[in-house]
Amino acid sequence: MRAWFGAQVAAGIMAFAASSAAMAASAVEDANAAVQAARQGNYEEAIELFTNAINSDELTLKSRAQAYAYRGIAKAAIGDYDSAGLDLNSAVVLDSDYNADALAVRGFFHLARGDNQEGWNGERFGAYYDWQTWQTLVTGAGFSEIEYGV
Repeated sequence: MRAWFGAQVAAGIMAFAASSAAMAASAVEDANAAVQAARQGNYEEAIELFTNAINSDELTLKSRAQAYAYRGIAKAAIGDYDSAGLDLNSAVVLDSDYNADALAVRGFFHLARGDNQEGWNGERFGAYYDWQTWQTLVTGAGFSEIEYGV
C-alpha cells in the first residue's frame, strides 16, 4: 500500500503545480517541497510542509483540497490512518474541482483499510478488507500488481 500512496503523491506533482498559478509563492514552495519530500519517503516532513501550505490562506479551493488529500496520503503511508481519513474527508468536503479525485483516493483508502468483513450497512453492501487480504483477492482474480517508483 505504501507504493500506491507514494505513487499518488508523485502523480500529484503535475496537478498541484498546474493549479498553483493563483497561489502565493510561499504556499507553492511549501506544497512543492512537500511533494518532493514524500517522493523521497520523508512523509513526516511532507506532512509538516502540506500543513504549512494549508494554513497559509494562500491556496485556491482546489489546491487546498489537493493539499489535504496529499497530506492524508502521507499520513496513511506512516500508519496514521485516523488522521489520514480526516484529511481525505476534508478534501472531499471542500467540494472543489478536485472532488472526483479526492473521492477516488478516499474510496481506495477505505477499501484497503478494512478488517476483512462483508455485510450490509443499511441499504448498501460493503466489503472491507485489510491490505494483505485485498491484495491476495485481487491478484487471485487475475490482476497483476503494478508498483510505481517514487
